Amino acid sequence: MANIVFVGRIHPEEKHPISRWVIRLYEPVVDWSLKNKPLVFLGVFFMMIGTIPAWRGLGSEFMPSLDEGDLLFMPTTRPGISIAEAQRLLQTTDRILKQFPETEHVLGKAGRAETSTDPAPLSMLETVITLRPTSQWRRVPTWYSSWAPEWLKRILRHFNPDHISKEHLVAQMNDALKLPGVSNAWSMPVRGRIDMLTTGVRTPVVLRSRAGP
Repeated sequence: MANIVFVGRIHPEEKHPISRWVIRLYEPVVDWSLKNKPLVFLGVFFMMIGTIPAWRGLGSEFMPSLDEGDLLFMPTTRPGISIAEAQRLLQTTDRILKQFPETEHVLGKAGRAETSTDPAPLSMLETVITLRPTSQWRRVPTWYSSWAPEWLKRILRHFNPDHISKEHLVAQMNDALKLPGVSNAWSMPVRGRIDMLTTGVRTPVVLRSRAGP
């Protein structure tokens, strides 16, 4: 009586307006699976094989690095460099970086601040590169550049950008900044600081040599 008053009529599963459509879709799949058991087990086997790359990656970093929108250029030169030479080198690298059309501002630093948290010598330079919006970056030809109208390009750019990638931009900057006696390192401002505070090094990957046996 309570069901009649508060719930209403309970339809059989075969006559229920929702489940009867599910049954129509489910029954053919079940019948086919029971008649083709070898194919079903073979498909499950290949699906299990496909999970091996994900299984091998367990325990490693899964989240991709956050794109901060800016770059941090950290070159290292020879120890014992003078203040005048460090200033000249910093001005040279900043001038080269400013020539790229994707660069909006550059802010370089040589030497250390008056704090124990920044023990950087003159041989370690830092330049924060503020980039323009990606809509103002140089265009590169892609598969839809020659035929798609502009309204369609605006949609396709969300899936396949037609501007230079950040990796290609960093590679071009690095090629332009190959100066004698200078070792380049690239990161992002926040990530670079976190790497230095947590590991003591400026890049995610470091090669450490040990002298002796």
